[in-house]
Amino acid sequence: MSKFILATVTFVLINVLLFLTGPLLIHVFKENAGHRRIIETLVSVKKMPDVLFLGSSIIRLPLWMRDFHSNKDTPAYNQFFEVKSFEDNLKAKFNCDAKVADAALDGAMISDLYFFVQRAINTSHKPRLIFLCLAPRDFADTLTPDETQTVTFNCLFKPHDLIVDKTLFCLDLGQRVKSLCKQIFFLHEHEDRIKTWLKTLLVKANKSVNTDHLKVGVEAVNPLLVKEPKVKSLLEYRLRYGHLEPEQFNRQFIFLEKLVDYCSSLRIPIVVVTMPLTQANKDLLPASYYGLYVNRVQRICSQKNIKLINFANEQFPESDFFDTAHLNDKGAQVLIDKFTSVIASNTGR
Repeated sequence: MSKFILATVTFVLINVLLFLTGPLLIHVFKENAGHRRIIETLVSVKKMPDVLFLGSSIIRLPLWMRDFHSNKDTPAYNQFFEVKSFEDNLKAKFNCDAKVADAALDGAMISDLYFFVQRAINTSHKPRLIFLCLAPRDFADTLTPDETQTVTFNCLFKPHDLIVDKTLFCLDLGQRVKSLCKQIFFLHEHEDRIKTWLKTLLVKANKSVNTDHLKVGVEAVNPLLVKEPKVKSLLEYRLRYGHLEPEQFNRQFIFLEKLVDYCSSLRIPIVVVTMPLTQANKDLLPASYYGLYVNRVQRICSQKNIKLINFANEQFPESDFFDTAHLNDKGAQVLIDKFTSVIASNTGR
């Protein structure tokens, strides 16, 4: 009888776990697929675009929204690459035929962007200009406390990296084996994401607002389908900014310097952009964090003679934002107008 009860309890627990984690696993599979598509597109494209945007959804979402509102044939969000609205703006204002691509990756840390650039760009396969668009979350994220736990890292990391002396993440053998095991054991790889998703269930249970579409990250196909994006954004960033680690913050700035140095070694001009946020989003950050982030970006750009476009302390109107962190199509147009002259002068077309 006791064996029957044990079997029944085990069966119920397994089904409850599958019920709870099923939507998350589908979301993670889609997220991995979207990241891999962008990575593979950039690596395999025969001719590198003239201009490349790097960053996270902080720049990917606004550029996609601008294109989507200009052209209903714009690809789905997770398939978006060529930025037609930028190209049209360059053509109209400067008669410039530069090709512009958005290679930003949702949820990417600075370490991810460095790893990505190392994999995708070299002396014979490089853009003429890179825009590196930054936000505070790129340097410290409670939901991703380890650089080897991100979707981008696990898309790029290969078993071959176990034996190659990589200096990308200074992984020792133990860390490399652990990373490989994470890839093999899917649930272990995403245990932190599962915990986070389960936390959102508790948030839902205690909120009267409609948060049916609450997820970490934007919708894979059409972010405009998200209900109450500002509510969802506040809940998400409250989690992301909950327990920021100074060590992670410092490590990510080391990766920023490495990324800038790598681009300089390939003679690729790079423009660093501190992206705007709503005051509601900034207020979720620990005291003094935002100022420290801006000051360190400014110092690195000054030391390395890198052009900086600083929107950090500019107060964009609420109507320019899709949620508390991401600009909408109207806000994206402000960026396009600001960036087009920089692109035209650097591509020489």
